[in-house]
Amino acid sequence: MGVEVKQKLERDYDIHMTMNNVRALTFNKLKELEGGVVDVTEIEIVQEYLTKDQLKPSTDIVVLNSRESDKKIFIIHPITGVVDSLKTIASHLKCAVYGIQYTSCSPATNMNDLAKFYIEKLQTIQNTGPFHVVGYSYGAAVAVEMALQLEACEPIQLGSLNLLDGSPSVVKNITHNETRGSMDNAENNAMCSFLLMFIPIDPKQISEEFNLLPNLDSKVKRTVEELFSKGGFDNKEDIDGAVRAYWARLWMGDKYKLNGKISLNHVRLFQATESNFDSAGNDYGLGEICKMPVEVIKVYGNHRTILEGEGAKQIADLINQSMNI
Repeated sequence: MGVEVKQKLERDYDIHMTMNNVRALTFNKLKELEGGVVDVTEIEIVQEYLTKDQLKPSTDIVVLNSRESDKKIFIIHPITGVVDSLKTIASHLKCAVYGIQYTSCSPATNMNDLAKFYIEKLQTIQNTGPFHVVGYSYGAAVAVEMALQLEACEPIQLGSLNLLDGSPSVVKNITHNETRGSMDNAENNAMCSFLLMFIPIDPKQISEEFNLLPNLDSKVKRTVEELFSKGGFDNKEDIDGAVRAYWARLWMGDKYKLNGKISLNHVRLFQATESNFDSAGNDYGLGEICKMPVEVIKVYGNHRTILEGEGAKQIADLINQSMNI
């Protein structure tokens, strides 16, 4: 996938980029590339790439490692809705790790409802707290809302909160970039961004096609047809549901408004050294929503690569230490 995008940029736009930077492109940044000039240090977020097997997760909670322990960790999915990218970190954690995924049963209303639903799901695995929550990227915003709701319980049910290169401010910036401008533009960006997770596309061509369509339903249908014909998928209904779920997650991220501050005395942010979220501040805005100072730990790599290799081990080791496991 990344190789095809790289070749297209070189062939059609005479733009030469490393594979890491190619993988970091969003649809909005690809539109800028049409002009032939881009500052790769301003790339907003690493683009996730998925396979058809990850299109529509059927399980809310999946086991991410084979360890058994009294302590458990729950990891919240990124914008893709799946947790496959967190398996390496989970393999280094010394307790049972569960990933929470976005399925057809997950709320598409607002972040508060989504967090409440996920808390109910993790309670099917662990009856009562303290709950240890990790959120990656988009999942960091969901994890923060879950933390607020768990702290509102009596007694408080929040055990720890670790955020992997994400925060509500970061998520809002990202989702707002996708949904900014008119509703038509927001829908177009979302559809194209979704397509990029599975197949290489010509941003200019596909955007022009979406501009001719009258509403969201017609754009979803066009997206389904594009993936069905080029992505090797065999079920249009699954694609339709996945596209609508992706749009819902973007919309919830953009409209999310925090109501309260986290009281936990130790919130940790693992921040990529090649961060593209400088506009969110040194601590990604977490200092404004936490009553106690936030610990910021730099992890070598970009938004995506910190989940692999030494970055994953560094993150897991520090979480293990903080939980005394």
